[in-house]
Amino acid sequence: MAKIAKIPNIIACKENTPNLTQYVQMQKAVDPKDMAFFCGLGEQMYTWGAKYGYAGVVSSNANLMPEWTYSLYLAAKAHDFAEMDALMKK
Repeated sequence: MAKIAKIPNIIACKENTPNLTQYVQMQKAVDPKDMAFFCGLGEQMYTWGAKYGYAGVVSSNANLMPEWTYSLYLAAKAHDFAEMDALMKK
């Protein structure tokens, strides 16, 4: 992934690994200036991955609940993980 991140036209990755340890290792190998990672496994995994650097989430729920999904994203950007947990319980 570190090599792919250096390709000028590639700026982001929809990451689908369910293994958070594997994601963290991959993210450490990539300069964040080269590539952003987006969680492709939905909001449940995003609540964990946001703590480790996911830039956002690719969400099918956003089609039905855009305000909720955006609130989850804003909480992640603010590092308000308690709010993310509260939103997930709604």
